[in-house]
Amino acid sequence: MKAIIQQHDTRFEDIFVRTVEDMKALGTYKQEFSPAITRYAEMRLQFEILMQQWYRGGCKITERYTNKAGAVNNRKTALYQAIENLRKEITDIENILGLIPAGLRRINSKRQIGKKGCSLADALKSLEGKTFGAGGGNLQQFPLVASAVLRHLRGSDRQAKNSMPCCFSFAVLTLDALAGSIPLR
Repeated sequence: MKAIIQQHDTRFEDIFVRTVEDMKALGTYKQEFSPAITRYAEMRLQFEILMQQWYRGGCKITERYTNKAGAVNNRKTALYQAIENLRKEITDIENILGLIPAGLRRINSKRQIGKKGCSLADALKSLEGKTFGAGGGNLQQFPLVASAVLRHLRGSDRQAKNSMPCCFSFAVLTLDALAGSIPLR
């Protein structure tokens, strides 16, 4: 029994170290992720143990089951259900840690937004205090409009890229209103 525990401890450590190395190579590792990486390594170890048991048991997916009414049905084995659940949980954690392409894209896109911001928001910010068109409006005279535009832009940064045209048209309408081209209500 002691040898089995030692073997699992060694495998757990291997998974943990390899995950940290992979995350460092991807540039996504932070010390704060240690608890999540620990859970991930534990789940991977559990998954490997369950898969070994499943292979030794002949890869049974379903079993016959007789319900209370006496009807005989097929149902997934408890072992296979555990494997399915662990697969989903492992994929979720890999996504969070950026170990699969979708998760890595999400992390990288958040980094890009944080670094470069929204160019339209920067342009609007540079217009603060300047006068527009015949209406003579400026962003200081319309602080609620300016803050609404900036809030909208921040929200657009969190959405998919295909929502950006909406962001630009909203800002254009706002600038037109400030310039006096259309009435502001």
